[in-house]
Amino acid sequence: MRIVTWNVRGLGSKRKRSMIRNLVVGSGADIIILQETKMAEIERRLVSSIWGARFKEWVSIPAIGRLGGLVVIWNTRSVSILESLVGLFSVSIKIKGMNGIDWWLTEVYGPNGYRERVSFWEELASLYGLCGPRWCIGGDLTLSVL
Repeated sequence: MRIVTWNVRGLGSKRKRSMIRNLVVGSGADIIILQETKMAEIERRLVSSIWGARFKEWVSIPAIGRLGGLVVIWNTRSVSILESLVGLFSVSIKIKGMNGIDWWLTEVYGPNGYRERVSFWEELASLYGLCGPRWCIGGDLTLSVL
């Protein structure tokens, strides 16, 4: 399974979406994770401009104004997603493993503000309680301690 993750710093430009599409096609990705989309809504037309494959699904967190935004897109022909969770700072998908062992993939976009970090770390702790040891986490984490 191939996973591509990228902090795109906005998806408003056709040129940038074309660059992402070239990367996706060239990499043979099964899952694409884009951070900092700066988009209030992720719709089918936008996803198609990034990944032309017909067999795709996605889950996302909208940006707040021009800050943040996450989207996880997957090829339904090569990846089977059992469920998804959307938090304030994260998107998680439960992937049906080819060996029969299911696992979780979480993408985060950590906040910069001190007050929001408490909520961020509480969200991650809750996810760990749900996902357990078969959990892969990535993204833009704010690793400073409270």
